[in-house]
Amino acid sequence: MSLIIIKNILRENNLTITKADKNKAIVIINKAMLQQKVQTFIKENKITTLLKDPTDQFHKQIHHATQKCQSIVERK
Repeated sequence: MSLIIIKNILRENNLTITKADKNKAIVIINKAMLQQKVQTFIKENKITTLLKDPTDQFHKQIHHATQKCQSIVERK
């Protein structure tokens, strides 16, 4: 079966391919069911949306800490 045929079958049936929860397998699942599973996971784990990406702040804190501790980072 060619990749084009597989893609068409997935699209026509509103299916997607994704990684399984607990192992290295993949699963084919209805997109609406996957969306519901994601929403349930978010709700059950009390996950909230961040207003701002904290990556820059963490990067600055790590950089500052490594600058203070000369025994960890060799200066060039």
